Amino acid sequence: MTDEGRWPGRPRLRALAEMFLIVVSILLGFSLDSWWDRRSDSAARQELARLLHADFIEARDQLRGSIARGDARVAASQALLAGLGDPVAIGADSLRALFPSILQPVEAVSAPASYRAAVSSGAVTILDDPALFRALSAVDAAQTWMDTYSRLGADIHYRGALAELEGTIGSLAVLITADEAPARFLPADYLEMVSRPEVYSASRLASQVGRNLLRSLRRMDSAMTSVIEQLETSGALD
Repeated sequence: MTDEGRWPGRPRLRALAEMFLIVVSILLGFSLDSWWDRRSDSAARQELARLLHADFIEARDQLRGSIARGDARVAASQALLAGLGDPVAIGADSLRALFPSILQPVEAVSAPASYRAAVSSGAVTILDDPALFRALSAVDAAQTWMDTYSRLGADIHYRGALAELEGTIGSLAVLITADEAPARFLPADYLEMVSRPEVYSASRLASQVGRNLLRSLRRMDSAMTSVIEQLETSGALD
């Protein structure tokens, strides 16, 4: 008698066992793939988080240096506007020392290039942290304001009020140093020149844009600090 005759259910059990092993092997393969993907994602997430953490700290340090210089320039521009209200009282030498505050714009510091590259490539999504994404959104908003005021500052210097003033007085250099002034500009002539309404108007506009840009730098500093703190507390660096 054959095995099938003795154990009529054996072929069915064998088939079920084989099907079970096939299903188990498929599920095991999926599990291994999933585990490997999670491990790879975790390594990529950690690498990106560490890169962003280091770069944001470096950018924030540069930003704070720019803020410190910006504070000094804005304070000087306020003193300049006050002095232009009574040029004779403050004197030509003091005014020459203050004019660089509006002729040298506050320097903007952008978000790190590594962050912009991660956004452009879509790699930033691997971080998968809502709180971190909110902090990064604040960086984007601060960047938008900073870019806006940087463009306004450039327009004022190269196409707007300061450019028009340069066309009127011949050269903005005469506002800064007597060495650059034509022979006809004696001290009394200088005070007369800076008393013109267009000098005050251009200076006031440049000062206002500088103050707004400085505010956007402080906003960026706060946003960058939030990103750094979130990276440190979320466990993404571990």
